Parts: sequence; structure tokens; C-alpha cells
Amino acid sequence: MDGINWDHFPEPYNRELPFYIDKALRSLSSEGVEMLNMLLDNTRRLTTGEGAMPQPDPDVLAAQLEQLPPFDFQAIIALTKHLKKATEAVIEEAEGEIGLFRQLQALHDRARKLDPTLPAEATMGEAVEVLNRHGEHLGISEEVLRMRLESNSDGDVRLSYE
Repeated sequence: MDGINWDHFPEPYNRELPFYIDKALRSLSSEGVEMLNMLLDNTRRLTTGEGAMPQPDPDVLAAQLEQLPPFDFQAIIALTKHLKKATEAVIEEAEGEIGLFRQLQALHDRARKLDPTLPAEATMGEAVEVLNRHGEHLGISEEVLRMRLESNSDGDVRLSYE
């Protein structure tokens, strides 16, 4: 569990996953702890940007899981399902952000067509001013227009709201 960037996951997963995993690690047999740590190493690698490790053969993994005590088996399967939902939430969030970036880029492109003197690095506010000056309908919500890009010390870029 050490080294996993829990902030990689959106709410509530960033809080739930470490809580449930910590609870499981205190309850699993030594074999269950070893299996869970193997699975978590891949999560650690993905959340820190190291990239995924080669996936084990599903049949071998299933056989190893079946050798575990019933509680360990059920706990690890439940945690794996929760990790899957968390990963799907990360993907869904990223896809939403990509869609918003595309909308904002389209606004910027429209503004530059209307005013070719608008610099390529113009702010979204400047692009909106050009569109308003030309009586163009923005076709985007005020909430989206208030979004800002923020980057953290790792270089990850996220949308935030003013």
C-alpha cells in the first residue's frame, strides 16, 4: 500500500480504497497479504506513472486466488472490484475533461477565425471577448468558462473552478 498515489483517484475512492485495503491487510492471512500486495504493486506503478507491469496469466492468478482461505478470496475479489470502479471513475473523469478541453479549444478557434490578430496563446477570456464583440453565441455554460487549468508538482494537469 506504500507509495500509492491515492489522489490519482477521485472522491470517494481516494479515501475509501486506503481505508478498506488497510483493514483487509490487518485481517488477511500471510498468503492473502502477499497476493494483495502483488495486485497493489500494479496500482502503485500506475498511480505514480511508472506504467503497468506485465499482467499475470489469468488462469494462474485464478488458481492462486482459489488456494486462499475463503475470507481472503472474498476480500481480495471485493477490493479488486472496488479498484476497478475507481479506475473506471478516473477514466470517466479524464474523458469528461478531454471533452471540456475540446469545447474550449473550439471556442478559441472560432474567436481566432473572427479576429485573426488574436494570438494563439490568448486567454479564454480574450477569446470570449472576441466572440461577444462579434455577437457570437458561445454555446458553452458559464461554469465551463470559469474553469482553470492547474498543475501539481508532478506535472499533472487538472481542471479546477474559480
